[in-house]
Amino acid sequence: MGRNSPSQMNGVNVMSATPQEKDPQDDAPNLLQQPLAMGYYISTAETGPLPRWFWSACPDNEHTSVKCFKSALHVHFSTNQDDFMHSTAPGNTHPLDSNLTCDVLRFVLEKYNALSWLSFDSVRNERQSCLPLHFSVLIQLYHAINAYI
Repeated sequence: MGRNSPSQMNGVNVMSATPQEKDPQDDAPNLLQQPLAMGYYISTAETGPLPRWFWSACPDNEHTSVKCFKSALHVHFSTNQDDFMHSTAPGNTHPLDSNLTCDVLRFVLEKYNALSWLSFDSVRNERQSCLPLHFSVLIQLYHAINAYI
């Protein structure tokens, strides 16, 4: 059988390749060149009742009127090729599909801000927390479990 000669196997034509030949799709992406996107989420709204240990690195920031949270984007790729190699139409782009990690992080932080408005307090005419709603719910669960224990 030749290097790329087709062979008959159970009625299906398959190409046989030598071990030196590799399919380019089998190569995992090189993450060594992946830049780390970092940004800040800044808000004048209150954070709500965060645990005491949250402010342990900077206890002075707990009582400031402007809250500043450092954010970083970490990229994780699944080993499943179907999850990693997905194709999108050129006209149908989404900010999360961007090759620029700063654009991806900007999109995520903008959505955090939008989700924080789901905890709107109509009496004060302000957000209850500058954190996204799902963070606030997790903090409420933390305090409930902490009170129970």
